[in-house]
Amino acid sequence: MSGSREQWRAGCGVIQHQQVTCERVTQLVHRLEKKGLCSAESAWQLFLAADRLASMGSMPE
Repeated sequence: MSGSREQWRAGCGVIQHQQVTCERVTQLVHRLEKKGLCSAESAWQLFLAADRLASMGSMPE
């Protein structure tokens, strides 16, 4: 399992992932890789970055 995947699964700030979300995103990552659209590691890094950005919006100024 990739480090980025585990980081994403752990959540970021206020972002937490339910089990069903983890399962569906894992399926999506497998489909993206199978179609040759990106590597699994790149997909997990992108999801992790999206969580970080979303979490920043919830931080007090």
